[in-house]
Amino acid sequence: MGRINRSGQAAMEFLMTYGWAILVVLVVIAAMGYFGVLDPSNVVPDRCYLGEKFSCDDFRFEKVGDNGRVYLSLTNALTQPIFLGGINVSTPSGDCFNSSTGYFPALVTLKPGETFTTDPFITCNTAINAIKLRTKFKFKVSINYTLPDSSIRASRIDSGEILTKIER
Repeated sequence: MGRINRSGQAAMEFLMTYGWAILVVLVVIAAMGYFGVLDPSNVVPDRCYLGEKFSCDDFRFEKVGDNGRVYLSLTNALTQPIFLGGINVSTPSGDCFNSSTGYFPALVTLKPGETFTTDPFITCNTAINAIKLRTKFKFKVSINYTLPDSSIRASRIDSGEILTKIER
């Protein structure tokens, strides 16, 4: 009878010792998650992919007051010139356009290898307000363009995405 009690006591001591150690590790991991140390958005780099036809050179999303601004620089990666018609950036709470209609006032011609920068910026009005600052988010980007050798002047849309944080 004494033998059963001793092995039970050893097992209980073993579980208590390692149980406290595991509990301490879990508390430390929870604290690190709470304070943002384990936030995966700090590890994932910013990226911009606009498809095969455009290369994304630079980008920035910022919030100024109640309005959002998107700065984007892209290069024509095709071997022929294109007519750039508009850029649309989608967020969960709405879209950002480069003008009130979503298109440039006039078509912009981009020669092969030529870079276009949204100047001054793409306006988001209140579309960015629902997104928390300094949190990584994936934005959908649509680029409207036309090829000059198209006999019917067919408008095309190329899509991509930008993963970044909103700055203040």
